Amino acid sequence: MAEYRLIFVAVGPFKTGTTWIYEYLKMHDKICVPNRTKETFFFDKKYSKGIDYYFSYFDQDNTNKILGEIAPSYFHSPEAPYRIHDLNPNCKIIVTLREPIDRLISYYLHMLRRGDIGKETSFRDVLQQGTILNSSRYYYHLSRWISLFGAANVKILYYELLRDKPDKFVKYLCQALGVKNLAVPPKLSRRINTALVPINYDLIRVLYKTTRLLRKRELHGIVNFAKSLGWHNLLFNKNYKLDSIPPEELEYALTLISEDIKMLEESLGLDLSVWREDWHRKNLTIY
Repeated sequence: MAEYRLIFVAVGPFKTGTTWIYEYLKMHDKICVPNRTKETFFFDKKYSKGIDYYFSYFDQDNTNKILGEIAPSYFHSPEAPYRIHDLNPNCKIIVTLREPIDRLISYYLHMLRRGDIGKETSFRDVLQQGTILNSSRYYYHLSRWISLFGAANVKILYYELLRDKPDKFVKYLCQALGVKNLAVPPKLSRRINTALVPINYDLIRVLYKTTRLLRKRELHGIVNFAKSLGWHNLLFNKNYKLDSIPPEELEYALTLISEDIKMLEESLGLDLSVWREDWHRKNLTIY
């Protein structure tokens, strides 16, 4: 049995490029990530299964490789940071952050895409339900990771850099992991997991419910094969426009997270000028 030691966990919240990062690191000859599925959900939902179960997700042939996981659900989990710390207090934590309004919109479209909400559900409705706001409390959750692992072990990267300059993004990512930089492969030059709206909500709801059931039963191979067939290209509407969300709903979203953003700048000293430029282009105002 190979010897396993968890070296890093990428915990950027949902819709911050984590699938792209997983696909990139999967190709790196010095990195070992779970091979059957991107997310194991071990440290937040399956911890009772034991550490041997967790490491069964990794290839046994991992000599001279560093082991890690891409796990967006861990970012806002109350338990995951402490469980990871118990396993390796020096674990490297990679956090990708995305301009929060764009991320909330992307998350909202993701919920539409999966049929988790109906097309009659507005962006404001979802915000008021609190469904997607918790993981947008960047400062609240990030400060917990920093408190546990120390600022030196928590590397913050920005989704906007990945979007605009992926070669520069992977340079910083590989530096943080202590491995040689791998050039961005051509297959990753396109966006992954672009949010689209389903043509038939009832059908897509059944398909994703089935997918979750298969994942729960560890039948990842079936899910991966189904994805490779490209069925989703036939079931989604590519013509949905982000500007269909009214400006007042975007302003409302910004007011809900403004205090958290203020703490990112004032308490953690993060440079959010790229985000501010985006708000200016959208005519959004913040404190």
